[in-house]
Amino acid sequence: MYKRFRKMARKTFQFRLYPNRQQRERLAATLDVCRELYNAGLQERMEAWKCRTPVRVFDQINQLPDIKEIRPDVAGVYSQILQDTLRRLDKTYKAFFGRVKRGQKAASREAIATTASPIHKVDSSWAANCNCPKSATSKSSSIETSRAILKP
Repeated sequence: MYKRFRKMARKTFQFRLYPNRQQRERLAATLDVCRELYNAGLQERMEAWKCRTPVRVFDQINQLPDIKEIRPDVAGVYSQILQDTLRRLDKTYKAFFGRVKRGQKAASREAIATTASPIHKVDSSWAANCNCPKSATSKSSSIETSRAILKP
């Protein structure tokens, strides 16, 4: 008789890598590019948040070919790795604002687990101090921002 709900065991395998010197250098260079891209993407999102202009993950991913033309070290990294870095940034950014919306303290996991204090209200005068370009939503200004952030 056919069992409708059949449990399957999940197996995972872990492998220890022993890269040689050249592979370690390549892995370190890739990690440096991903770290720099993550920080640049985060800075772009923070600047856009100050101006109340949304930045979607696809907008940032669409900037990657232009950045690769400018930066040869970024061009040396596979595009899927760079896209995944920006998708992880988007996921983290959404999780942060989800915690803020729920009223949790936006800090480390230990601080979130141990404190139940409400988030302090931000002064509403931030818009007056915003140094955002007028066309912050246009693609060309985003690329210029990325060029400035990802200087060689």
